[in-house]
Amino acid sequence: GESSWRYRMDVEVKIACSSKELENYYGILKTDRGNMVFQTLFAAESAEWIVRLTDGQQRCWALRWDVAKLNSHRESLQLASWEDYFERISNVLRSSHSEARIHDASATLLMGIPGSRVTYELLELPGPQGDLIKAMFFTSVERCAAVASKLADTERLKTNAQTEVIRLRAQLSSQMPLAADVAADEPAPKRTRAAPPRKSQFANKINPSQPKRAPPKAVKFGTATPASDEDEP
Repeated sequence: GESSWRYRMDVEVKIACSSKELENYYGILKTDRGNMVFQTLFAAESAEWIVRLTDGQQRCWALRWDVAKLNSHRESLQLASWEDYFERISNVLRSSHSEARIHDASATLLMGIPGSRVTYELLELPGPQGDLIKAMFFTSVERCAAVASKLADTERLKTNAQTEVIRLRAQLSSQMPLAADVAADEPAPKRTRAAPPRKSQFANKINPSQPKRAPPKAVKFGTATPASDEDEP
């Protein structure tokens, strides 16, 4: 029924909005009257999408849409899903192409470039809601202070690490000549002489690469044969 559809839609919007970290997002927006603080908020208890803008001093503007109105805005941008819608919002809010134009009783948020621009019309809140202005302003200041503190801690850790690297390099450089001197004082390892090749008993002294021939055997003389007639003069 209608109630189940609305409940399902509320859950889908909340999940998509949280996935893009827009359920309670603060930022600084440039306006024609100086920088101002803005906030996006999804109120789960009332299922409303809220956008606020304040100068932190006197004036505050806001927009409150239920899921049905938000769905009409999504369809006007021709975005198929809630993930696409809040992805577009996240991108334009974090870009440098967003600004606000202040009017007498309203403010227009122009976020993004033509073709992918998201526009919100915010109405100025009356004076009795000044507590909301203070809450928004001081909350954003506290968050900015926390971010600045984290950045300072990171910068301090970076400086300490760079100092330690320089110290270790200097220490290593001072130890390198000492290591070279110690290596020079150590006695050189003894070199063992290779045993000369064993000479063969037939080695040739004139041509060592050629083996010496074995000594000739003695010739045995037997009885001479008588000369033939052809040997006579």
